[in-house]
Amino acid sequence: PHHQIRMTRRIKTLIFLLFVSLVLRLFLVFQVYSGDLNNHMTWAAQILDTTPQNAYYQEYPGVMMPTYPPISLLNFISSEFVYRQVMTVADYLNKNISIFPSKLIWLFEDQDFRPAFYKILNIVTDLGIGILIYRLTKSNLLSGLFLLNPAVWYLSSLWGQIDYVPIFFILLSYFYISPFYLGLALLTKQTTILFIPIYLIYSYYKKGLKKTLFDFFYVFLLFAFSYFLFTANPITTYIDRLNTGSGSVWINDNAFNPWVFVSQMRKTPDNQYRTPSVFLYTIFVFTLLIKLINIKKIKLYNMFWHSFLISAGAFFILTRMHERYFAPALPFLI
Repeated sequence: PHHQIRMTRRIKTLIFLLFVSLVLRLFLVFQVYSGDLNNHMTWAAQILDTTPQNAYYQEYPGVMMPTYPPISLLNFISSEFVYRQVMTVADYLNKNISIFPSKLIWLFEDQDFRPAFYKILNIVTDLGIGILIYRLTKSNLLSGLFLLNPAVWYLSSLWGQIDYVPIFFILLSYFYISPFYLGLALLTKQTTILFIPIYLIYSYYKKGLKKTLFDFFYVFLLFAFSYFLFTANPITTYIDRLNTGSGSVWINDNAFNPWVFVSQMRKTPDNQYRTPSVFLYTIFVFTLLIKLINIKKIKLYNMFWHSFLISAGAFFILTRMHERYFAPALPFLI
């Protein structure tokens, strides 16, 4: 009975944390947004107005071609679609039903209203990560360190960046040893490719070589189908957009890492520094993977710790880092 009472209290506290987190995020979504969302909105609007075919190689006036994989692109398109439906309904009510408050339309036409729809999945996955942290730790304190973290709010609810969406899928892939969730993560943002070796090692330990190879084949099929929707080659398109995704060629792009001492926080090209940084990071990753392989009994703890080090290591060792690129490491650290 005492154990059940404590469990009930913890669940109630978690629900309260989730509610407060949701309310705060819903308030923040209408305040401001990152300029990157202008790209997302342009891609989604043009694809909806024309066709998804060849979406990765169309010309988009004023912005670059889509750099995110299909799951993110579908998220942007669905966000734009929902926004348009809401505006259509609101406009109809405003013109045909006198009791409908006309001044509400002013809110709908505010420049921050449309980008808010592009932040919905960010908020859902934020809360999902908070729930997963609780499930794995049974600690509302640790869950709250993520859910109530101002940096997390800023990234997903103000900026509207999707960095935590693929991390949610990565956590699920570890938790269930699921190639489906791994595929969703890879098809949301290319940077999650860093976690493939860790997943494969864990899958091999838990499921054996045959099922691990099947997982790899399953992910490939998911890739092929997703890019087929946009009539794009899955391999060449993924690699091409991986190389151009960040849009940065600077030694340091506002990130507080050791490269600050070289760039002095100025926009300095990384021509002579990129290869050494990649070389050092490769050695770092191989060292971590060898250590993980040599663990006799791999647990989720080992998975999270090595994932944190690989993610944080990229931020501190590689050039071309934005300030927000440390964000994916936070849930693994917690």
